[in-house]
Amino acid sequence: MTDYTKTLPDHIEKYIGENDLFLEIYQGEESRDKTHKKPPLLFVHGAYTGSWMWSKYIPHFVSGGWNCYVMNMRGHYKSRVMDLTKVIFEDYLADIKEVISECGEPPIVFGFSMGESCVRK
Repeated sequence: MTDYTKTLPDHIEKYIGENDLFLEIYQGEESRDKTHKKPPLLFVHGAYTGSWMWSKYIPHFVSGGWNCYVMNMRGHYKSRVMDLTKVIFEDYLADIKEVISECGEPPIVFGFSMGESCVRK
């Protein structure tokens, strides 16, 4: 799989919260329209995937001036390994809330598969 985010300038990678959720933050390029501040975008992956699944889309939004927060729920991708038989749906909701608090303001949320189910809740 091609990682399209490799073409972007440096981004922030960090672990947050007690479950060491892996979060990637891509800063949007300067927008020509300075009168409209854009809210951050939060991308929530599906089951058995991770932040990497959004790599094809992130450059498009960054070039449009959007700040993109791309999360990994507990037990997925680079977040701390966990026994997923002990993780419940509400745990994933807590993960999303944890990342939303990192955004600094309410984000627009994109979800796929399991991530979409959590976002709809």
